[in-house]
Amino acid sequence: MEIRLNCSILTGKLVRWGLKRLGKTATALPGNIALRVEPDLLKILRGRCQKVVLTTGTNGKTTTNNLIYHILKGDTGNVLSNLRGANMPQGIASTFIENYRDEYDWGIFEVDEGSFRKIAGDLRPDYIVVTNFFRDQLDRYGEIESTVSMVEDAIKPLNTTLILNADDPLVSQFEQLKKNNIFYGVKRNQFSTETKTVVESQFCPLCSGYIDYEYFNYGQLGSYHCKTCGFKNPDYDYYLTNINQQHGYSFDVAGREILKDVHFKYRGIYNLYNVCAAFAFCSEAGIDSNRILGRIESFDYKLGRM
Repeated sequence: MEIRLNCSILTGKLVRWGLKRLGKTATALPGNIALRVEPDLLKILRGRCQKVVLTTGTNGKTTTNNLIYHILKGDTGNVLSNLRGANMPQGIASTFIENYRDEYDWGIFEVDEGSFRKIAGDLRPDYIVVTNFFRDQLDRYGEIESTVSMVEDAIKPLNTTLILNADDPLVSQFEQLKKNNIFYGVKRNQFSTETKTVVESQFCPLCSGYIDYEYFNYGQLGSYHCKTCGFKNPDYDYYLTNINQQHGYSFDVAGREILKDVHFKYRGIYNLYNVCAAFAFCSEAGIDSNRILGRIESFDYKLGRM
């Protein structure tokens, strides 16, 4: 196995060198070739990471993943992450090849929903952050229920902590998997609306009854309740409140304590969910709250769809 691993890494590095000489990004092909030489490359990577966190969902993966990396990188320098959004097996393998070491404190990876079963099975994450589910991927995965089922089925056999968006009924239903569930969300605020726009989930994922909404933050994310079976937002472990627009946003973060007047320079309510997801995970991982908030405020956005 050691010979095959060495050949895999060497081949990947040669492919990467050639692509970089041609001015290419080399975020996927080196890993693709390396995985053909050593199909268990991601399992080997898992053995070199003390802890692993995966972020999946339709929107916010890249921002949340990069924000988590930015926070943890300030606490420990030995962190591996696919920061450029290459979120399939070959992308993670390429990241490993580019930053090859014998050991990492953290492996932090965003994962495409369609690749989640393979990657989660190989990397056996200690934590999984699930952001939301929208219909962006219908051309690839079919109905949104198929995407949700792919992720749910991959999580079932894992011994992991789930960091779940309590405001998305398609995500919060994972509470039924009986893992160590941590819920985050965004409280009603001046940007919330009672007007329904594009809502991915109008029916209860548990009983198929109609879901009533008290308000929406964006899409189907908001305060919901099924009158048939009682399914509703779980209680928050972490949430943002007192939100104001101010060269980005200012807000309070509530978790084990309430931290006031935090600033994040990028607009969009969806970004507040990304911030809360990253804060929730890093708090559960044992990072000091003030350190987390300092890193959130210094975060510079470099990649993603926004």
